[in-house]
Amino acid sequence: TVVKKGLACEKEAVYFLCRFDPEQVRLSHEHTEAHLASIEEVETLIPHEGMREVFRKALARVAGRP
Repeated sequence: TVVKKGLACEKEAVYFLCRFDPEQVRLSHEHTEAHLASIEEVETLIPHEGMREVFRKALARVAGRP
């Protein structure tokens, strides 16, 4: 539950893992830039611990760890 402007709202986030060719990245009209970060850099870029934990779990899954 997230509280915004004094109102409680249910929030669900969905993340997708994918592989891609960095040379093929094309931005839509909604974006002005892209940044491909190293695994080490990602930890410093993600602002919230909960999101960092999602990243760590995704990384473990890609690496074949439970």
